[in-house]
Amino acid sequence: MKETIDFGYYSTIFLGNVLVQWKGQEREYRNKLGLLKIIDLSSNKLSGEIPREIASLAELLSLNLSRNNITDKCPGEEQGGAPGNKKGIQEEDDEDWFTTPAFYISLGVGFACGFWAIFGTILFSSVSRYAWFKFLDEVGDWLYVTTAVNFNRLKRRLRG
Repeated sequence: MKETIDFGYYSTIFLGNVLVQWKGQEREYRNKLGLLKIIDLSSNKLSGEIPREIASLAELLSLNLSRNNITDKCPGEEQGGAPGNKKGIQEEDDEDWFTTPAFYISLGVGFACGFWAIFGTILFSSVSRYAWFKFLDEVGDWLYVTTAVNFNRLKRRLRG
């Protein structure tokens, strides 16, 4: 006998709470379903229609229902956009931002500002410069002493 789960039954409790059994442990999630970003329900022998409540998950980025027997399309597709997307406004892909010149310009400007905020202070302020080099000297001393002590401990363990 083939087991199937009908979405219609679970749609009434969809936004209330969910009991998930994963890796032999049962966990109950309440009041946090609106924060879901990815739902993978592939190969679960699901059938019926997709509940309209899925469209109210504003943070949902990916819904995988492949290898199931679903009879309806996603509720968000009727509005012309992703679930949680109001009035069919298409969202830009996040991947496109990394290929634009604006990204690289802002990256360069941010690096330059951060670099001069730190090292410009050291360069132009003698008090900051003195504190910086004193700090580096103390870190160097600490590394030398720690290395020497641990090296001597290792030599004693290997001898005895």
